[in-house]
Amino acid sequence: MWAELGEGRRDKLAITKMNLTVPFLLAAACHCGLFLAAVAQPIPALFDQIHPRPPHYGPLAAAGEDEATEPHLPPCPRWPVPVPLDSQALPGPIKTALETASKLLEEKVNKTSAPGIAASISYNGEVIYSQGFGQVRKDSSQKPTGDTIFRIASISKVFTTLTVYMLLNEGYISSLDDPFNKYCPNFTMQTIYYDQQNITLRQMMSQMAGLPSQAPCTSTSETSYCAVNTSTILQRLKELYLISPPYTRPSYSNLAFGLLGRCLIEKFFPSNTFEDFVQKHILDPLEMTNTGFNYTESVRSKMAVGYLPSGVQAPILDLGWVSPTGQMYSTANDLAKFAMFFYNVSEVPQGFSKSSPQNHRSKSLIKTDLIRDMLLPLFVNPDLYTGFGTPWEIFFAYNYTILTKSGSITGYSSRLSFIPQLHLGVTTLYSGSVDTTPLEVYDALVPAFMEVLMPLQPLFPAPPDPSVYVGTYQAVPLAQATIKMEGKQMVLHLAIVGQPSATVYLSYRKPLLLQISYDGSDLSCFFNEIGGLHNMWVEFDPPGSSGTSGALSFPGLLYGTKLQRLF
Repeated sequence: MWAELGEGRRDKLAITKMNLTVPFLLAAACHCGLFLAAVAQPIPALFDQIHPRPPHYGPLAAAGEDEATEPHLPPCPRWPVPVPLDSQALPGPIKTALETASKLLEEKVNKTSAPGIAASISYNGEVIYSQGFGQVRKDSSQKPTGDTIFRIASISKVFTTLTVYMLLNEGYISSLDDPFNKYCPNFTMQTIYYDQQNITLRQMMSQMAGLPSQAPCTSTSETSYCAVNTSTILQRLKELYLISPPYTRPSYSNLAFGLLGRCLIEKFFPSNTFEDFVQKHILDPLEMTNTGFNYTESVRSKMAVGYLPSGVQAPILDLGWVSPTGQMYSTANDLAKFAMFFYNVSEVPQGFSKSSPQNHRSKSLIKTDLIRDMLLPLFVNPDLYTGFGTPWEIFFAYNYTILTKSGSITGYSSRLSFIPQLHLGVTTLYSGSVDTTPLEVYDALVPAFMEVLMPLQPLFPAPPDPSVYVGTYQAVPLAQATIKMEGKQMVLHLAIVGQPSATVYLSYRKPLLLQISYDGSDLSCFFNEIGGLHNMWVEFDPPGSSGTSGALSFPGLLYGTKLQRLF
């Protein structure tokens, strides 16, 4: 197919292969006053390696009276559609990338402080790689597998966030931008800023609420932490100060997720715990059978043993009231299912509804638009490479947004990550404190998937009889459109006064109705979007005696204006 587009366009669509050294952002997931891990590496000019910076971003320069040109921005990269691949016979480049990923992960095994690692890689709704390295415990030769249980620490926050979105989906809460004390009236803190009523649910889920890092808890033993109730926490918070004005910049807070999980469930489901709700309405529907909160003897028998940096076996700490921030355990394969829920909008056998929380059957836990909302970045750091979402720690690389959630708790580290647009996910679990950055694995995977997927991309569907539409149309002096066939695809060149000219694909939807797609066009992402062209409808008059349409219009762009056929 790409040969039909011509070498020039194929070059523009090709991915640049690059080796990237990237920052490692480890949020201290569940240290809860016990330890704080933060690792940093030098940050190169990552943006330059993906898209070289243009020489300037000056204003639009006139190119004659009828057309303007855009600043020197690069063409918008095309995201390939994640077409199905046979997991039993993966293409060579992907096999090689998985072998590279194995080597990278195996290098992280440390016989003293992190003897066991499990990883899974999923693509397009299927686990294509599941592997373990090292030992499940030091006195055993047994290797971990994708079904070995590890503590996942702050990955628990994703389940807490999804709980809030489910409450929104079913109408228990009216908006994520509601103030938290609308649902928890006894919540109040000291502040030197403005009233804490401005703290919203969304700000809390995205680490933008200005709340302290930890809940006001104490340890009662080496295996018990925060053995208090919500009333005690709220009473203690009245004496504490906000650390920054809400919605200024992120400041990691375990307290925020404890408040969200405990207060909202206690308000709407007073006879249930947060843990009960997640089990019944998330884990059971998604068939995450090796994921939960309670460390029973059966669970412990399937676990990799966690170790401190000194090599001493770590205790299993019960987080008590702050369980919503990091109590959970899971497996690499279960978390692959969880990632696939986000990028596939999974169909599940049971959901929950306000009218009948326990018996309602639904195709999805929440509406598709809410899943998309949950995946959006909310803050981009000044480095332009990292950011935060709800509750994601985000990396911007390879022309993609990589959503991740890290976890760190005594004896264990973890990372859940995925690229929604590519339907590609990587989960890594460790029995010790380890740098869990996923980007070195993606550095192997993304170029391989792009190399394989780009030639497999479906064509933009052309009309059965292109001659009805092919030609040049004009509305003097406003606009001119030229439609032609390139191989088996239909292309539109559009010039509108005051806007950059654009060359885009047209997809046939039904007789006399075509739709614009800027995928693979020569324009930058910014000008495609600000010009309002993507998915724009193109309507044609019925063909006359010549068998061709005499006029076309763009009703969503130039309402009431028809471009008449010139030839």
